[in-house]
Amino acid sequence: MRRGITLEEIADATKISRRFLIAIEAGDYGVLPGGVFSTSYIRQYAEATGFDAGVILEHYVQSCLPAPAAAHAGRAGKQPPQSVPKWAARFFSIG
Repeated sequence: MRRGITLEEIADATKISRRFLIAIEAGDYGVLPGGVFSTSYIRQYAEATGFDAGVILEHYVQSCLPAPAAAHAGRAGKQPPQSVPKWAARFFSIG
């Protein structure tokens, strides 16, 4: 938004579904199709917005790693709360 670019404009330019763009912005990578498609979508999104793809891809990779078993103890069946990824918070706070 700060760059004056809408999701519709990014979707038109990249041919990536608006649904996937929203997922990337939210750090909800489980919505993405996976594999090379996910990394390609992230790179294209970063290029269209002027953000460092490496930072987003690092967050993507970290979020795909399995959590240690101890972290899940006592939370059987509960999903961790979704929050804005750190890369997005830094990106949107830059003036």
